[in-house]
Order: sequence, then C-alpha cells, then structure tokens
Amino acid sequence: MDSNTAPEAVVARFFAAIEAGDTDTLQRLYHPGALVWHNTGNLEQDVTANLRVPRWVGRNVRGLKYGDIRRTLTGDGRVLQQHVLRGIGPSGTAVEIPAAIVFTVDSAGLVTRVEEYLDSAATAALVETSR
Repeated sequence: MDSNTAPEAVVARFFAAIEAGDTDTLQRLYHPGALVWHNTGNLEQDVTANLRVPRWVGRNVRGLKYGDIRRTLTGDGRVLQQHVLRGIGPSGTAVEIPAAIVFTVDSAGLVTRVEEYLDSAATAALVETSR
C-alpha cells in the first residue's frame, strides 16, 4: 500500500472531493460494489444512490467545509472520522452537522463501505431550510 492508497489518505481525498463538489473524483474513490449505511434511516445505499447526497449538498450548501476533524486508524483498513460539516444552507441559515463516519478501504485504496452516523436533528434542519 502506497501513500495514495493508504486508508487515511483516501478518506482525506474523499472529503476534499465533497468540499470541492467533485463527485467524479468521489465516485472513483468508491469500489463499484461499495455500500453506504446511514443511521438516520437505518438503510444501505449503493454508490449511485449515495452520490445524490453530495450532489444536492454541492448545489445547496454554500461555503461547505469540514471542521474539527479527528481521524482514527483501526489497523484493519478502517478509518473513523469525526467532524462537523459547516456551511450556509439554501435559506441563508448556518448549517452545522456533527458526524462520525467509519470507512472501510481495501488494499487498492477504494472505499468498500461507509457507515455514517449523523446528528439527525441537524440534518433535518438542513432539509427543512431547503423547502
């Protein structure tokens, strides 16, 4: 595993792509069979379905940044990232969503699984401001 495929580097590129609104890069970081699980609906999505979220966020949240980032490597290809997503929502209201996300990255440097734990109240507030 080189520095480009190291799990922590892959996760850093993953979030940089989201901040940049670069869903093409984001899609390339996913393994084709990857699954994404969300605590807010207790559901799994494939990559195609999941990419709708960063596309929507890229169109609707200005100044999107991840802050207060803490990453923990587990040694088995997994990375835990805790952060706060910040930006300005569609109505002009500040957005602040705390999250913890567990990534599984294979030896080729592709994300095979994401388990996303979001503050559901903060997420609901973002969706509500977009109506």
